[in-house]
Amino acid sequence: GSIYARESTHMGNSLILYYPDGIMHTQTPGTIKYIFRTEHGVGFAVRHHLLLLSYPDPFCHYPHFPAQLHLSALTDHLEVVMPEWVVLHFAWWNFSPQHIIAVSLCRVRISLSLTF
Repeated sequence: GSIYARESTHMGNSLILYYPDGIMHTQTPGTIKYIFRTEHGVGFAVRHHLLLLSYPDPFCHYPHFPAQLHLSALTDHLEVVMPEWVVLHFAWWNFSPQHIIAVSLCRVRISLSLTF
């Protein structure tokens, strides 16, 4: 399983890729600010990285390299994210003062079948 934490506790465990509103379309990188109880269990209060709209993501041409270019700025508002909307953790690289590259930390398993 995965371990999640608030940004103030552990930055790496607070970086998540998730589906906003639980709708599976584009994975969004965000940072967990708070973890709280809900009537259904646990919820995360998340600030996400702003989308880069000025030009296309250069990584979209490389489907086997799970990276996305985003603005380094985070939204001012908090968004409620349920744990089941979280895909996984991500790592970021400061590409420039205004941009980050979010790299998915998914585990890839390749199954090989050898016949002799």
